[in-house]
Amino acid sequence: MLSTWLSPRDFLSLVRRLLEAPAIGYLVMYGALANRDAWWSNAHANFLGWQPMDSSEPFRQAIERREPGPAEGGTYQGGRLATVKARPPRGLGFVVHRPGRQ
Repeated sequence: MLSTWLSPRDFLSLVRRLLEAPAIGYLVMYGALANRDAWWSNAHANFLGWQPMDSSEPFRQAIERREPGPAEGGTYQGGRLATVKARPPRGLGFVVHRPGRQ
């Protein structure tokens, strides 16, 4: 997900900014960078003074060359992984009850 990528350096600077803030109250903030296809705006949190330094763009060409189809996965946050049907893990003791079966 190039839209939601967050570099370790920007993650640390965001956490530092949040910990040093005098008061933030209740804040929903997305730790996403200045990515070309960013999905969210953090304009409501500008008072923190946090500005991302990195972007996913330097990785775009290599990822799009390696991945079949669009790198973003389309509509869902989580990209292609969000479209995979969930199933219970095997071998962990889960029992799936199916009515009409023994």
